[in-house]
Amino acid sequence: MISSFHVKTFFSGSIKFCLFAFLTLNILCTMPFIAAAQTGSSAVEETTNDEWERHLSLSGIFEVKFPQKYKYKLYPFRYSDEKIAFSVEILGSLDSNDENSDRNVMVNAVQTFGEYITLRQAKSILAREVAKYALSAKKIGASVLAKEDIESRGFPGKRLYITYNDNGKKYGMRIHIYITEYAKVEQVITAPADVVYSYRSDSFFDSLKLYDGITTLEEPVEFAKGWEEHTAKNATYTVKLPPQNSVYTPYPPQFSITPAMETMRFSFVDPVVEETVFYNVYSYKLKNNIDYDTAKRILFSQHVKQYAESASIENFETKSSISNHIYEMNSRMIISPPEDKPYISSLMLKIFYAGDTAVVQEILSSGNHTKAGLPDLLFNEILTFHPERYKPPQIESSPE
Repeated sequence: MISSFHVKTFFSGSIKFCLFAFLTLNILCTMPFIAAAQTGSSAVEETTNDEWERHLSLSGIFEVKFPQKYKYKLYPFRYSDEKIAFSVEILGSLDSNDENSDRNVMVNAVQTFGEYITLRQAKSILAREVAKYALSAKKIGASVLAKEDIESRGFPGKRLYITYNDNGKKYGMRIHIYITEYAKVEQVITAPADVVYSYRSDSFFDSLKLYDGITTLEEPVEFAKGWEEHTAKNATYTVKLPPQNSVYTPYPPQFSITPAMETMRFSFVDPVVEETVFYNVYSYKLKNNIDYDTAKRILFSQHVKQYAESASIENFETKSSISNHIYEMNSRMIISPPEDKPYISSLMLKIFYAGDTAVVQEILSSGNHTKAGLPDLLFNEILTFHPERYKPPQIESSPE
């Protein structure tokens, strides 16, 4: 029944749900869904036929019987040399040609950019999602009438039925949630209570076919196409970061500066396991030229000691290289998880230095995300060090 959780496959998988904005009683009925790709391009697909047909998601995550007229949002996120995770949402109506219908059908899917999800993790994720729905329902006075275990092609799932009243009329939500090795997939119908269990509704839920695995590029393509350049206030480096997206990169980069150091903080959120990869960049301008020993002391005293108080510099292992008169040093280590982020177990550091200027890349993540490839991509592809462009930053004084 669950054998698929023991075999890695190729295709693609995973989903991320809006959690309905959530249960706000208009249940996304009028929300516009626009397909926005990582490259910055966009497209909306709609047809006008009242018939339903088999729909194979562009993400490759699922296939389902769906109205021919629909709106969707698609976001690809490349996280290694060859792998892409997708977030996809598709919205239609049980009454296919009525855009103002209160009978809505939706599929939401998000993929992890970590290692494959174990069965134990899948059960934990399902329990978490059910608890979210139950809490949201309670906040608006809705009732959760059913919570049942289900499965599809060996993948574990949960079935929920929620009822609520809107303007004196009784509505229902039927929700199926599945976890594959790389994805979370949700099917949702919201409709008047006497319609939720119609033949067409049953057909929608029964028609879902899940595809496991993750999308793999057959040929190399340009990485970070459409990503946005951010230059440090002191101009010592430029970094490319993905545009803000509600799923994988919901927060813009944050810059802060002191006389001694400039810091940029950015994060990548995994919508399936709900873990964050923290990517930070620090720039230093010293009074003297930086040599090997100084670079190592910067990494150890300013970064390692924050997460490993008992570490000693004598046991701090690094690897060094030089290219085009730019020196590099990197290190990776296992750390004890911080109390507020118990999944963090890996610290990765890379320093560039030349003359009296240095820039440090710092990545904090779980072991699963370390293995999956995102840190390597960030370290090798997105930052350009240009110390010759240094200029004293303008530091705003705090009001007295």
